[in-house]
Amino acid sequence: AVKAARRLHAAGKGLFCGTDEDTFIEVLGLASPSFAAAIRYEYAMRFGHTLASAVRDEMRGDLQALLLAFLNPPPSVASSTADAKLAQQQASDLHEAAKGMGTHTKPFIQIFGSVSHAQLNAVLRAYEAQFGRPLVEMLREEFVFDLNVRKLCVTRCKWAALVAQ
Repeated sequence: AVKAARRLHAAGKGLFCGTDEDTFIEVLGLASPSFAAAIRYEYAMRFGHTLASAVRDEMRGDLQALLLAFLNPPPSVASSTADAKLAQQQASDLHEAAKGMGTHTKPFIQIFGSVSHAQLNAVLRAYEAQFGRPLVEMLREEFVFDLNVRKLCVTRCKWAALVAQ
């Protein structure tokens, strides 16, 4: 957690070329709820302000909303069980959000920011079963103009797969 807090602080300082969003995406996208709590604590103790305030200062829009959701997950994120019926609904919600002109990001933020690794794995399976292709493939096609949100969602899918192993 100490190393992660230092990496995030250095990435936020952006001494030479602005904020390093990729470091925030990698560190927080792969962080379990307990590790995110440890990072939050270490960051605040070492740098005198909260990691959430750094995210609010350094990020904007949907990327900021997702990172903040990962920093302060709801209690349900700690669950190791999945609800298959809910996963089917969430997969449908994501598919609907991606249909037509433009992608509606609110369902992506709500789902990716509030599900456990078990539930996200269930959503990944349900999406592929319902729509015949992996959710990650859809993310790569839909978020062509918001690469950071795409990277963060794909990273979160990797997190869910890693934890499930």
